[in-house]
Amino acid sequence: MASFQITPFAGLLENTEFNFHSLYLHNISSGPNPTRGAIINDNAINGWGQPFVVDWTIYDGTGHGAKLVGRAQGQQIYASKWSHFVTLEFTNGRFKGSTLQLMGLSATFEQPSEWSITGGTGDLAMARGIVKVKFHEMVEDGDTWELSFHGFCSMQSLPTLTKAGPWGGHGGSGTDSEQPWRIESMTIVHEGTIAKFSCTYVDLSGKRRTMGSWGGGNGIPTKVQLGPREILKAVSGTHVSLNNGQTVIESLKFVTNEGTYGPFGHTTGFARLCYTGNSSGAKAKVKERISSGRDCFALILRLPFHPQMLGHAYTTQKERHMCDT
Repeated sequence: MASFQITPFAGLLENTEFNFHSLYLHNISSGPNPTRGAIINDNAINGWGQPFVVDWTIYDGTGHGAKLVGRAQGQQIYASKWSHFVTLEFTNGRFKGSTLQLMGLSATFEQPSEWSITGGTGDLAMARGIVKVKFHEMVEDGDTWELSFHGFCSMQSLPTLTKAGPWGGHGGSGTDSEQPWRIESMTIVHEGTIAKFSCTYVDLSGKRRTMGSWGGGNGIPTKVQLGPREILKAVSGTHVSLNNGQTVIESLKFVTNEGTYGPFGHTTGFARLCYTGNSSGAKAKVKERISSGRDCFALILRLPFHPQMLGHAYTTQKERHMCDT
C-alpha cells in the first residue's frame, strides 16, 4: 500500500523572480517545416477530440536575424477550445537545458490567453507563474504568438558575506550595498574610462534595491543582466591617472559562472583584479583568476565625479579570505 507523508515546514523559502518578454512561438501546420501535426481525426459531428503533437519553435524576435531560444513539445487537444500541455526546453543562451512546464488555452485573434507555469528544472527549478499569450501575425502555413513570462523559481542558499577592498584612487567618498544577497544586473556607462555605474540587487530580506547611478559624464550605456542562478565570480579591470592627478577606473570586466562580460572601457592602464582565489593575500599577478566556491555578491565603489575605487563583498562555502592588489 502506498505511504504518504506530509511534513510542516515553517522556514522561509528563497526565490528568484524571472521575466521573459518578446518571445515568439511559431505554430505551423503544413509546409516543409511544420511544428504541429494531427494524430487521429476529430469527431465528424462536433470536431471534439482531435489531438495534435506539437514541436513549436520559439524565437527571440520576428525578423530574419531572430535566434532560436527553445522548443515547446507536447500536445494539443480540442474540446470546444484548444488546450495545450507542453514542456518548453531552452536550447540556447543562459538557460540552455532548463525547462518549464506549461498548460493553458489557445489564444485567438480576438482574445489573448494565459498559460500556467506549473514546474521547471535546471536554472528554473520549481518554477511557477504565468505566460501571457497573444496572437502576433499570420504567416505562411500558420501563425505566430507572442509570449511574455512572469514567474518565480527556487534559488540556492547563499552564505555570509565578507568585504574586500576597495582598490584604486584615494578621492571621493565611499558607497556600499545594504545587506546584499545577490546581484541581478549592472549598468556601466563608459567611453574611454568608466563614467557611471549602477546595479540592482536583492537584499537579505528579499527586497530588490537599486544602487546609483554614480559618477558623471556621458558614454555608452551597457546593461549586464544576470540569470536566476548566475553568480558573479570575479571582477577585473584597469585604472589610469588623469592629467589632474586623479586615479580613475578605466575599464571593468565581470566573470560569472556562465560567462564573461566586457571589458567595458579602454584597457591601456594598469591591470588590477579583485578575486577570491588567493588565501595568502598576495598581489595578483594575473589578469583573471577564478576559484571555485567563491562568489561575489556586492560591489563597493568610491567616487567623486568618475568611479575611482572598486571593491566587493564575497563568500566561500568553507573559508573566507581578503583580496589584495
